[in-house]
Formats: sequence, structure tokens, C-alpha cells
Amino acid sequence: EKKRNNLRDFLNVAGPLGVSHFLILSKTETAPYLRVARTPQGPTLSFKVHEYSLASDVAQSQARPRCPQELFKNPPL
Repeated sequence: EKKRNNLRDFLNVAGPLGVSHFLILSKTETAPYLRVARTPQGPTLSFKVHEYSLASDVAQSQARPRCPQELFKNPPL
């Protein structure tokens, strides 16, 4: 993963890696959006996000977190 990668690069490696769905977050001037895309030629669903919480904030608010804090230090693939 590099900053210059685009969606087409990820689609090209999705098949060999066995990836069937993409969750794509984007932000416009009006609101953030979540797109759920099925590869290779499935439908794409779009959702407008009204509110959200970061996973690390949810873990910090728990009395006994069920996952290690180091889990949120690196971005997902």
C-alpha cells in the first residue's frame, strides 16, 4: 500500500488475494460516505454517514477492552 495507489491497483490484486468486497470511505464537503463494492462486477452500495466513533475511542471507553490497543496503531490493508 502506497499513497500513489488508486482503486484500480487494489482491484487488480483482489482476485489473487481472495478479496470479494471493498469498504471505501470518502469525504466530500457535505458529508462522509461509505461505499460497499463487490468484486469483480458486483453491485456497489452507497451510504451517507451521519455519525461515527473511532474504534480506538470505543476501546478506551470500555472498562475491560476485548482487543489489544496495538491493534489500532497500523492502518488496515
